[in-house]
Amino acid sequence: MKIKSVVFLALTSLMLSSVAVDVRASVPATVNDCPSAWAWFDREPGYGVTLMAVGAGPQAYAKPAAPDALTMDFGRAMHYYTSFGRGCLGGFYDSAHKRAALYAWHEHYDDTVVFYVHRPVSGFTAAKLQSVRTTRGVALGATMDRVVAIEGRGTRTVTKTGAQLLRYEWRQPMRGSGLTTNFYLTFLFEQGRLVAMDYAKRV
Repeated sequence: MKIKSVVFLALTSLMLSSVAVDVRASVPATVNDCPSAWAWFDREPGYGVTLMAVGAGPQAYAKPAAPDALTMDFGRAMHYYTSFGRGCLGGFYDSAHKRAALYAWHEHYDDTVVFYVHRPVSGFTAAKLQSVRTTRGVALGATMDRVVAIEGRGTRTVTKTGAQLLRYEWRQPMRGSGLTTNFYLTFLFEQGRLVAMDYAKRV
């Protein structure tokens, strides 16, 4: 009887822990400044594809079949600023389709990232994001085969959680400056589908 009681208590504790995690995941995160914005973003799949996460130096990734871009107008988006470290972070949130589109600016590079959201959030400008795609037509939900057909083979890696990353890099001289801009495209796949994509530039 004692063994059954211990097992029952252990199972009950595990179930309550799972419920607590589910409740936290469903409660919207409140963003009202730069630290709270990054605290939420750090735990989202979109963060893992940014230059902040993978590093801003040259990575020697494969070139895409042709240059691509993820271009959005963030002029009316809510932005949060800091005078040091991580620059600023701002963007849009689509609660109906559970997607976010963020622009992260740093001293020498910037990221435009679109991703499926794990935890709802308040504090970013509401927008419809279901039709967002790269210039060459890559959209969230695509398979890796579809992305490879558009972008080329890329450089593939696997994360600690078993998700797959597909990365591209290319360079372009800046006219009249003698400088070179590095461009990056990074795609994150979970369970065979694209859940986050990032377009970044580094000078």
